[in-house]
Amino acid sequence: MSYFESQTEARKCIGIHSHLSTCLYNWAVAHTLYRQQVVCWSTTVAYYAMIHSTRTLFSLIELDQRLEYPFKPSQTKRERLREIMKFHTYFCYFLKDQKLNKDDRTLRELCIECFKQYFPHTDWSAFLMDVGGLLELHKKARETETYEHFVVAHHGRGYHFVAQFIETIFMKSEEDANKRIPEILNYVLKHYQNQIPMRAYHLWHLKDELKWLERTLDKEKLLISKEMKAFVNSVKSLVKGVKMPADYLDFEKEMDMNYYTYKGEVYGSLKDLARELTGDLPVR
Repeated sequence: MSYFESQTEARKCIGIHSHLSTCLYNWAVAHTLYRQQVVCWSTTVAYYAMIHSTRTLFSLIELDQRLEYPFKPSQTKRERLREIMKFHTYFCYFLKDQKLNKDDRTLRELCIECFKQYFPHTDWSAFLMDVGGLLELHKKARETETYEHFVVAHHGRGYHFVAQFIETIFMKSEEDANKRIPEILNYVLKHYQNQIPMRAYHLWHLKDELKWLERTLDKEKLLISKEMKAFVNSVKSLVKGVKMPADYLDFEKEMDMNYYTYKGEVYGSLKDLARELTGDLPVR
């Protein structure tokens, strides 16, 4: 395998697992809040868990070479896809093939071709439409439960909580997270069950990622649903017995170079924000 191919697999590995851990963490937070009857935020975080499961799915194809070509003179197709995934409403439109311009529709069709390469028996257009509809509904629930003051202000009142429509939103957020997240993430398991390039390296990193996630869940005393437990157990079965490859540290170095470049940008912004909050830096 060439250096470029190894570098690509390292970048792909850190991308998939970062999205996956974010999804699983949010899923556990949502379930914990649900069990505690925290209506607003369990609904909100359930949505975030679902959208991160979808971003995890797209991370399987994000580094496909076909996305390296220009979308426009100053942007590659990959950069455009990442841009779309940042905007919740437009990402739903993208998934549903709705309100797209010609170039974005062509990009969606390319993504479907990339998915078909890994999973040829799935109707990817229909699957993405279905997921887009799911996210759109739960995005509306999140916006109501987070921003609508007439709703949030009355959650502590008995007559409000027992209203059938409030209870329906609350229950469906938990129900859909537990049903649909495993359906989406199952493609990640299928991906790793295949003989992908540098599979042992991916699985060793996944094993380590899962270890740290479980420590976080334990530290924060988070609960997990039986559906999440089943998924985590499937991951554990997948990585059971995996040995660290002899030159894994080289692979890890490539992951770190990709991760810390992006992390440096994000942490730089957060550092400035912290300084603004404490008055050490003028607010821009």
